[in-house]
Amino acid sequence: MFDRYYRNRLAADLNLWRDRGWVTPEAAAAILASVPAPGRTLTLSGIIATLGGLLLGAAAIAFVAANWEGMAPFLRFLLLLAALAAAYGAAAWLKHRDHPALSDAMVLVACLVFAAAIALVGQAYNLAGEFRDAVLFWTIGCFGAALLTRATSATIMSLVGVSVWAFLTTTELNTVPHWASLALLLAVGLFALWLDKTLARAFTAALVFWVGLTLITLTEAVDWPYIGGLALSAAVALFFWSLGAFLAGLAGSEPWPERLRALGRALAWPSLVGLLLALFMMQFLFDETRAEALGWLLPAIIAALAAGLVALLAVKRGMLSLAHSVIGLMIVLCAILFAYWQTTNGVPAGNDATLSEPGLWSRLVIAFIILCASLWLVALAQTASGQYVHGLGLIAFGAEVLYVYIETLGTLIDTALGFLIGGILLIALSFALLRLDRWLRSTRSLQP
Repeated sequence: MFDRYYRNRLAADLNLWRDRGWVTPEAAAAILASVPAPGRTLTLSGIIATLGGLLLGAAAIAFVAANWEGMAPFLRFLLLLAALAAAYGAAAWLKHRDHPALSDAMVLVACLVFAAAIALVGQAYNLAGEFRDAVLFWTIGCFGAALLTRATSATIMSLVGVSVWAFLTTTELNTVPHWASLALLLAVGLFALWLDKTLARAFTAALVFWVGLTLITLTEAVDWPYIGGLALSAAVALFFWSLGAFLAGLAGSEPWPERLRALGRALAWPSLVGLLLALFMMQFLFDETRAEALGWLLPAIIAALAAGLVALLAVKRGMLSLAHSVIGLMIVLCAILFAYWQTTNGVPAGNDATLSEPGLWSRLVIAFIILCASLWLVALAQTASGQYVHGLGLIAFGAEVLYVYIETLGTLIDTALGFLIGGILLIALSFALLRLDRWLRSTRSLQP
């Protein structure tokens, strides 16, 4: 969406500059050609067609289900087969008539009918099996449809299906990491990336979900302290952010480098959100255990160092500044050291904490790390490797200051005096954030 807006704005500005003689027509054409054309985006007609496809699929499922018991088994099979054939036939005809959105909607109908066929046939013939196996079967069917039709809807359904399959298998069987789901996710994701670079966002969302699910389940399975798992999650998030910056700096011929650059740009935002979220959760769980379970420590250090190495490669390609890379690495290393300190020597903070209790100092230390991370995100918002995190950084900074006040000063001073000091601090914070926001919005150029 933002790529299309930028290109349209650039084209309008180039026309104005050309008319005023500031650039030659050849230079304007070369500048516009240097900006890659955005991929397909959802239009109003496409959205309406997709909603219509969902309604048609639901109608077909409801009709078959309502008349299922009164049909002979062979007639049931023919009806489902006819519904699938009709959906795919309509998709092929619409694509031939140059109606890609409607054709995509018909493929979506076929995917929904296929899901209904799996459920109804299994019920009719009393086929035993796990629900996760049915989800896997449906996912493979959707992926096959995506390969044959190159439909965006079938590709997205495949990404959704493999995510659901990974969740069911991981939580029910406690299988971590679930490599089979990762392999299928990468296969579907790479196809999605080859099909259309705008699908990089959907691929990224599914990949981040898989990684987060794996880390959470792994922490529970091996009995690590949650704060250790969160520190590892922060390091992994930093690695994905560095990898995204590196991929965004790739250069070469079409189509793969541009697809990889799109994937790199799509990785930046969710990785930074995951990093900040992991740090936020650490301040609520730092005193949940004092068991010296340090199995998480080595993977966290390795992930942080790998993130630093990839970030250096991105620096060489001009996609990151060395300062931003070092600051991000230091934030994660401090989080790892904090988690190590808490799991070995930390003391939980009581309800009546005072400055003499280490638990309060622990809150102040993790709060300082979160505030630094929030300001880092604000600074990154003006770079190519951290777009769209401007508001997130400001909100996180304000929320953390408020939380620190409630958890620290609120327990140490009189209520009236606390309200007075809190009000002054919040007004000052609001003014500072407003000035910072105006200054950032005045800086339009993207820097490494």
